[in-house]
Amino acid sequence: MFIHKDGKHLASNLRGILTCGLAAFNDMGAIGPYAVFLASGIMSAFNSWGRSMQTKAQLQELIPKIPEKLAGLEVSAAARNWWDSVRSGTARISEPIISAQSEALGASGGVCGLMGYGFGTSLCKLWIWLADRRSNRNLEATVELGAGM
Repeated sequence: MFIHKDGKHLASNLRGILTCGLAAFNDMGAIGPYAVFLASGIMSAFNSWGRSMQTKAQLQELIPKIPEKLAGLEVSAAARNWWDSVRSGTARISEPIISAQSEALGASGGVCGLMGYGFGTSLCKLWIWLADRRSNRNLEATVELGAGM
């Protein structure tokens, strides 16, 4: 989990920890960033099947589909289905090679967990702020209605 590809990778993760760990620190104290980082990193390390499925889908989408018409002629459904099976097979065969080149050791997953935590808390705070504004407007309208009577 603490192994990095190179110095740039390490610097990028450290930058992410410093900028995104503040929300966890504010909510949970000094242990917060460590807890979120370690839990996210461990979970990402166990998600090799998810990364595999994502890589296959991305590879398959990189290979263009055959259009329904080509040079004014209609392409048969059988030909399009055959090409789709070629696309799928190519993605299935090449995925292990690509995945082996981008080994995930969890540190980047830990940083992503901190980013997600910060984003989630920001959304919650925005939601609460909007709800408070709405209730304050309703309260002001009620007070104005009561004062007019």
